[in-house]
Amino acid sequence: MPSGRPAVELRSSVAALATEWWVLVGGLGAYLLYSAWVLATGAAVGALAPGFADASLPAVGGVTGLTAVAAVLWIGVPAVAVARLLPRPLVNDSRNVDYPYRDIRPGPLLVPPGLVSVAALAATVVRGPAPWLTGAALVAGVFLLVRTAAYDKRVYRPVPLLSPVCLAAAGAALAGGWLVHAPMVAGVADPLAAPVSAAGVPTVAAAVVTATGGVPGRSLAALAAVPTVAATAYVCCQVAASLPVWWRAPYPEGTFTGGTGGRRLPPTDGEPSVSRRSVTSDARSADGPGARGAPEDRAPVDDVPDEFAADTEVFRRSETGAVDRDGPERIATVRGPEPDRQPTFSAPAGGPADGAATGDCPACGLALSSSDAVAYCPECGEPLD
Repeated sequence: MPSGRPAVELRSSVAALATEWWVLVGGLGAYLLYSAWVLATGAAVGALAPGFADASLPAVGGVTGLTAVAAVLWIGVPAVAVARLLPRPLVNDSRNVDYPYRDIRPGPLLVPPGLVSVAALAATVVRGPAPWLTGAALVAGVFLLVRTAAYDKRVYRPVPLLSPVCLAAAGAALAGGWLVHAPMVAGVADPLAAPVSAAGVPTVAAAVVTATGGVPGRSLAALAAVPTVAATAYVCCQVAASLPVWWRAPYPEGTFTGGTGGRRLPPTDGEPSVSRRSVTSDARSADGPGARGAPEDRAPVDDVPDEFAADTEVFRRSETGAVDRDGPERIATVRGPEPDRQPTFSAPAGGPADGAATGDCPACGLALSSSDAVAYCPECGEPLD
């Protein structure tokens, strides 16, 4: 991770743009896929129910049937798709935020695209809408939206639904921008005029323009600003909602985990904690590179083939709250067998530790034998009363 110096962190944030080529490729692919979706569904509605597509619906404000269908298929569906799909490339198989976002602090991560987007929007307000300003604000806003989704994976989330709502609002605005832009493109590209008109896009675009600005250029500029506005609103609301939580800090060690949206872990003060690690036979040997403590201090383990072996060691915290992995407070060492076998546990000589429980785990159902000496389930961390 970069050092705490702002200049170093900002340089790392700018350098990370080189790894975000997938945002441009994904954006182009989404543009083409959405174009095909609109043209296909618009043509299908016009062919299957021409009377409904052109009819006025007083129950929904007098809009046409096609406009009402477009509100669901052309605005609602893309909004849900953006909220569900955009965060997926940001996490790895363990559902933690992936590189390079995990190496950059959440705040500096937002600065480069945020500055470009805010500058483009400010210039639009000062001199009026211009295609190149609208394009700059749109591209920078999309990058800011992606990084805001990564920011959401890096910080404690007091309101988990806040990020999906902001992503959905940005997705709806991007879809509306396409609808406003399509008739303008069809006007200068004759091959596109016929399919765009057959799908009824000009009718829906007129409704979007009326709702957002009254003029196509101004409407496009307003819709291009929504990703930036949504990302900024998310950060402001996130900070405001999290301040009471941090005012009640500090919390015990291990209360929250990074990259999991603030998921709480079992209590740790004065209680055993579980450390899982997969090691080779060399690391498990007393004189190997991964050995901890002398051979006589290590609890016995079952004879399990190396390809299925994984040690789970249970320790008791000291009075200071730290885990002493090499001292005499090791409670038990568990060798994990292959999946179709029930695990067996070995307790150190002297009988079960004080406060240990036996029986099945109430949370995951793991069977514990009478010789187990653990106060927490070694599989899921559930307290064993």
